[in-house]
Amino acid sequence: MHFVPLTWLAVCALTLAQMAAAAPMEYGTEAGWGHMLLDRSSGSVSIDVVGTNGHTCDVGARLTGPHLDRAEVQSCRFQLQTKAQGRIAVVVEDDARDACREHCGARAWFEGDYLPLAAACTRTGLDRQQGEALRAYRGKRYVVAFQLWSQRLAACEKTMTWAEVWRWRNDAAIAASHAGRAADCRQLSQAVLADVAAVTLQGETEPFTFAPSDAETARPLIAAARHNLTRCNKPR
Repeated sequence: MHFVPLTWLAVCALTLAQMAAAAPMEYGTEAGWGHMLLDRSSGSVSIDVVGTNGHTCDVGARLTGPHLDRAEVQSCRFQLQTKAQGRIAVVVEDDARDACREHCGARAWFEGDYLPLAAACTRTGLDRQQGEALRAYRGKRYVVAFQLWSQRLAACEKTMTWAEVWRWRNDAAIAASHAGRAADCRQLSQAVLADVAAVTLQGETEPFTFAPSDAETARPLIAAARHNLTRCNKPR
């Protein structure tokens, strides 16, 4: 029998921990408007944001400072402040606000709190689950499709954009309808329609009149939710 020296095991454990710490980390904001990729091993951070009416931010910066907790691109400088539960607050330095504004459209801004994303809730994770759910749906495995969409919604909705949430709810609803799960179909469809009121100004007849680009995205999703609701109780 051969024994592995404890010192060798300790070195391996330390190496693995360092590799994990150095791996790029993906973060997202609540409601999904901001996404950040932090790569301390290469000393870089990239942030992209989609704000109101399709305005965006695109920031790629190098990390600076002894703790790699500051970032700079040209004259734009901001801090990465570690908070509870692994969150990172992106804070723009006061004298760099105008320079940082150059990286954003008029109705978008990248400053705020970013949450660490579980692998399932990263862009790659969501795309993979969407693909699996679509294959199940097209294969008429409706219960499986409903579970894939609804379970990932439950896990990741907090950091998804409103449009992503509405799409996934609609997809899960029609799968539930085909699976004979009328109550789930109604709940998902009504959840989309309930959100509409929150983005509709008083006196207006449709949502996002203050943001025409967002309104264009919303209209087909609302129409799909209304259509799905009419089909929830129909036998399959």
